[in-house]
Amino acid sequence: MRISAKLPIPDLWDAEAVRGEQPVLERARRLQRVLAEEFTRLTGREIRRVSFTVTGAAASRQKRVR
Repeated sequence: MRISAKLPIPDLWDAEAVRGEQPVLERARRLQRVLAEEFTRLTGREIRRVSFTVTGAAASRQKRVR
């Protein structure tokens, strides 16, 4: 399976949230494992490999305050 997606990131102004976030590679590996398990369950076939490509970051939009 090949998947391309943006990874959500915490608000960069929130230092505590940034420190609490897992590194990108760990998050990608966890996503690969979870997706392989879910696709195996859905298809009834063993999914051995999930190729995950990070295409960017998805950050929540904030309104600027002047």
